[in-house]
Amino acid sequence: MPHISEMFGFYYDTISKCGKFLLNSSDEEIGYCIFEEFDIGAVSFLHVNALNELRDEGIIDDTIYELSKSLRAQFMNLQGSDIWGVEYVRTSPEWLSIMVTSDEIRKAIHNRWSESDIRYLLPYCAVKDMEGKS
Repeated sequence: MPHISEMFGFYYDTISKCGKFLLNSSDEEIGYCIFEEFDIGAVSFLHVNALNELRDEGIIDDTIYELSKSLRAQFMNLQGSDIWGVEYVRTSPEWLSIMVTSDEIRKAIHNRWSESDIRYLLPYCAVKDMEGKS
């Protein structure tokens, strides 16, 4: 079992791979971010067990917990559906809802924690990745 800061790092990395910022990205970037990076993280780090651990440690609150459960459920419901593909990410209301939910989670985290708190909570590798993103 990873240390709680590693767990938060994986969780934060997962939600950072999905959001409305992807609407202006190339098909290749959308494919990589959602169907490789986010897909893997959603299965593991948005799972209720991981969320329970993060909530029990006080890293996420009930609002972030519920949004995260919703995000995972929305995403898992699309797997194998007729709109499971890069070509639908920009046009489907279901995909837009997933991106908006991910954005809401990041906003809630940044409302809960200062940038310095987030940097403290994240392992070194996640902080280095975060420096290149806004």
